[in-house]
Amino acid sequence: MTDMDLQLPLYAKTLLLAYDTEQRKLIRKPHLSIAVRAAILAELVETGHLTDTPTGPTVTHGSRPPDAFLAGILDDLTGSPQRSWRACVRRHRSAALKWARDDLFARGILDHHGSAATAVHEAAIRHLHGHLATVLRASPQQRVDREDSALLGLAGAARLLHRHVSLRETRLHRERIRALTDHGGTVVVEARKAIRRRRAAMVSSAIAGSHGG
Repeated sequence: MTDMDLQLPLYAKTLLLAYDTEQRKLIRKPHLSIAVRAAILAELVETGHLTDTPTGPTVTHGSRPPDAFLAGILDDLTGSPQRSWRACVRRHRSAALKWARDDLFARGILDHHGSAATAVHEAAIRHLHGHLATVLRASPQQRVDREDSALLGLAGAARLLHRHVSLRETRLHRERIRALTDHGGTVVVEARKAIRRRRAAMVSSAIAGSHGG
């Protein structure tokens, strides 16, 4: 199972980046749900179920994903054909996070431990973390595929890198993260924007609250 992490879909990898192998549990990150929702949409683009257009996602007529949750996402988008990527990455994000977590339970990657989720194969998760750090540190001339680009872009936006790469190093590679985010596709770019807007709103709310106190 040492290569298991490389065989998982993008949304599973994104969620597993929030797993702390020292605390042995998933860490709740404030923007993880947006990152996972965006990863699901990016996965549907890569599998040909969605088409990435400048105005937003368009459902591709033809085959449907075997999973009922993913099929439901397509049905939701079909019912709202004018929905923008900006709206899509925020829509039903809590449900997307729960589904991705349940999917990892079903795959046997995570197991229930009371109210927490613990990893069955921590070595594979460490491999995933190490792989992403290697992608970040690689030469700018080295080719990075779209999935790794999307994963790094989402990890950077949702601050899932800091357990595996220092904050200082993340800042040093800021331009690389931005370039790979762009290469990851429109949905990854929109997820980054959505997270930034949400983070700014949280900061403004906190400042307003402190002044009000």
